[in-house]
Amino acid sequence: MSQEAKVDILTKEAFNQFYKNELTPVIQELERDRKRIVGKLWLVIFSGIAVLVLSGMLNRLNFEYYIYVAFGGVFVVWKFFQIVLEEEDELKLKVKTTAINPLIKRVNESFKYIPNQTIHKKIVNEAGFFKPKLASVSGDDYVEGKVYTEGIHDTSTEMTFCEIEGKYSFSSHQRTVMPYFRGLFYVVDFNKHFDGHVYVFPKKKEIEYTLLENVVEPDKETFKKVELESVSFTKLFDVYGTDPILTRYILTPRLMERIEQFSAYAMTHEAYMTEMFPNMSIAKRRSLRRKKKGYGVMPFFSFKNGMLYILIPTQTKHFEFKLMKRLDERVFENYYYDIILALRIVEELNLNLRIWTKQ
Repeated sequence: MSQEAKVDILTKEAFNQFYKNELTPVIQELERDRKRIVGKLWLVIFSGIAVLVLSGMLNRLNFEYYIYVAFGGVFVVWKFFQIVLEEEDELKLKVKTTAINPLIKRVNESFKYIPNQTIHKKIVNEAGFFKPKLASVSGDDYVEGKVYTEGIHDTSTEMTFCEIEGKYSFSSHQRTVMPYFRGLFYVVDFNKHFDGHVYVFPKKKEIEYTLLENVVEPDKETFKKVELESVSFTKLFDVYGTDPILTRYILTPRLMERIEQFSAYAMTHEAYMTEMFPNMSIAKRRSLRRKKKGYGVMPFFSFKNGMLYILIPTQTKHFEFKLMKRLDERVFENYYYDIILALRIVEELNLNLRIWTKQ
């Protein structure tokens, strides 16, 4: 594939045109399905209320079989409620396959989107972010593909990412699990052979509001803290490596600069605001940015045996369908915003990763 397979940000006007031409018929059908399911949900709610009221009236009238009427009515209502929940799940999947998938393809045609798939727990634990290791990993919105370097043919970086929720166990038998992480997890081919492990973690003050504050702690016997020359980089990150020479081999000045830009992008998404709204005044852009602040958290990096793992602890769900919220252009513009934020930051690093190759 040629260099055209890169992350493509639409302006506000271009997005509106894409929505009108490509998504409007699909969204209209999805909205009809949503209204139909909402109607069924209200019917179930009112039916449940009616059963309770009728049971109370029969009890007051000393109807000896009122208890059977109550249990029978509740059972029927519950069965219908389960049907509504199943239809809601089917609609969620339909929204992702028929509407969100085209949005992802529009951003980068090489990406493959699998709504109900996640990255395997073994790979997540291999990155070494979590100690103790996660007992279980669930997730969805799995994306895999290649990011191509502009102007260079047949040169690409393979990547996958998805939303994950990690849980740990209190016991060795993993009978009791508790959630302690939710966010985005990336696996990126680093395009450079090396044997070893390097962590790049935000300073403690940058992660004090996340659940990872006291979870991610490199083993001091295996990992040594490495002081690098970049003053701006060391103000933001702590670096730990199994070998200081390897650490400096990986973290070149250019890569450190890209990681800083990558992190700023995840925090505020300034580049997105500039590209999607090129004609907007600075004051209006600042006002909009206050409402859309990116993820607002710093990413974690793990370079291990030729791979790069990235963890962004957003502690929220993305691309989520809400049954009681009308499906319209504004909803899908927010979906598009999340997609751009999730995918474009990979390209930001890719521009520097291409200075190396495994071939």
